[in-house]
Amino acid sequence: MPLPAKLLKRLQNAKPTVGISSCLWGNRVRYDGTDQTEPTIIEHFSEIVQWVALCPEVEIGLGVPRPRIDLFLKEGQLELRQDKTDRNLTQAMEDYSFKKGKELFARHRISGFLFKTKSPSCALTDGKYKMPGDRETVLQRGPGLFTKTILHIASKRSAMELPTLDEIGFRDPILRDTFFEKIVLYHDHYDTT
Repeated sequence: MPLPAKLLKRLQNAKPTVGISSCLWGNRVRYDGTDQTEPTIIEHFSEIVQWVALCPEVEIGLGVPRPRIDLFLKEGQLELRQDKTDRNLTQAMEDYSFKKGKELFARHRISGFLFKTKSPSCALTDGKYKMPGDRETVLQRGPGLFTKTILHIASKRSAMELPTLDEIGFRDPILRDTFFEKIVLYHDHYDTT
């Protein structure tokens, strides 16, 4: 699954930095103490990009293992709540996401992000927005709370859309190649701005 030679040649001078959900990198940070390692990432792509792995849930102080968290859609606003305790984590996650997002763009100059599907913090498109008081009824799907903030910050920083993908899309060779091509373009854009 080698990348095209022209793409590799463009990466000789500097590796782009790409954010990644920490559980995909192999860190055991999920609520149940497991990971969701994507071996393809580590085996084939670490030589061409620099990965920045993070878990927003751990970063806001939730331990491993921990009670599950869920997103609720309440009067048009998202709330992040911890199962069992019903602790509202919305403000903590929003504060962390905004601060970390600014750091990722200013310090790390990220050129893309690989998110974890179905995560209440890191889902790209399939986070479950549930009915308040009912952890089973899904009203709609959308980005996780961290992802939503990262995409918002990215949209304010550049006219170019931040390249994003989740691990399901990453398994598709065409989507994966397109993702890396977009990362190179985004990275080149950074070098000229």
